[in-house]
Amino acid sequence: MAREAAMDLFSPVFAEELWAARYDIFKNENLLSDEKIAKYEGEVVPDCRLFLELTANQKRYVEERVSVIKLLLLIPGQNIKELCCLGIKDLKASDLAEVNKRNLEAEFLNSLAIPYKRTNTPKAVRILRRGLDLAVPGTVISGHLLQNLGDCFKNYFKLERGLDKEETCLKDGNEKDKGEAYIDMIGAYDKAIKCWNKALELYPKQNKEHRRSVQERIKSIEEEKDKI
Repeated sequence: MAREAAMDLFSPVFAEELWAARYDIFKNENLLSDEKIAKYEGEVVPDCRLFLELTANQKRYVEERVSVIKLLLLIPGQNIKELCCLGIKDLKASDLAEVNKRNLEAEFLNSLAIPYKRTNTPKAVRILRRGLDLAVPGTVISGHLLQNLGDCFKNYFKLERGLDKEETCLKDGNEKDKGEAYIDMIGAYDKAIKCWNKALELYPKQNKEHRRSVQERIKSIEEEKDKI
């Protein structure tokens, strides 16, 4: 009983301290990127892992566990698939309100999809669409999912053909192949723009940085389309 009471007091504070430790390293301008990663690995990751070990299979600490898992996802070199699956497993077993479960699961799916955006775009698209089915429209995560989905569509043309094949097709291919390649490219770009415009609709107005990032994507791809 005393142990549970102590854990109840300890868990929220410990999770907050872990975030503070990560933030202090992240904002330290005197550290090079590799030095920051080394400090994360030495000072933050072990405590995060210990916390997850101590609270394993305990529904009462699910919010703190999810917070710590999200922290680990921000640290380079972590096993993203393992962490996202652990987070989703915790959520499905939790007593959180359904709407909270759905949004948090959508966050993990968004994180899970990011590594696949360039290495396996169709897989990333499937994961992001699952996230969109779960996320509540008008939330930040719904905007993130659409932003990444738009990135996938922009990348899709190059990935399907391969960059070298694309360049060969567009520069040296016959007119029929060139025409098909341009149609593919424009179609993929149009899908990306549609996703990004939808993200702008769903991002809350106060999320100015996220909205600006999407607007820059739209401007950049419109400029690329004008060159075709």
